[in-house]
Amino acid sequence: LPARSFEAIDSKLLAGSTGYDVVSHSGSAIARLIPAGILQPLDKSKLPNFKHMREDVMSQLNANWDPGNQYVVPYMFGTHGVTYNEALVKETYPDAPIGSLDMIFDPAHMEKLADC
Repeated sequence: LPARSFEAIDSKLLAGSTGYDVVSHSGSAIARLIPAGILQPLDKSKLPNFKHMREDVMSQLNANWDPGNQYVVPYMFGTHGVTYNEALVKETYPDAPIGSLDMIFDPAHMEKLADC
């Protein structure tokens, strides 16, 4: 189920008995979840393709969040960015919340930008 924030996800996980088998969370959250005993170690015998994970990604997880790569299988990684023509946006929607992700995720703003 989608959550509105990392804090909401963490609250559910910390409360226990969520019924979740798999949780997709941020890499940085892993460092908090492992010592809290929220995550179970992976049974790598049931993950035959685990050996094909990218070494650079697994090394980063090992060094920063999951020592020994015991708890996490990366699903995806990277950064998210938004590119737009600021002049055209301002021309179309002068009060657009430039610099805020609300410009994309708030349907009211996207509706005003539909003609761009």
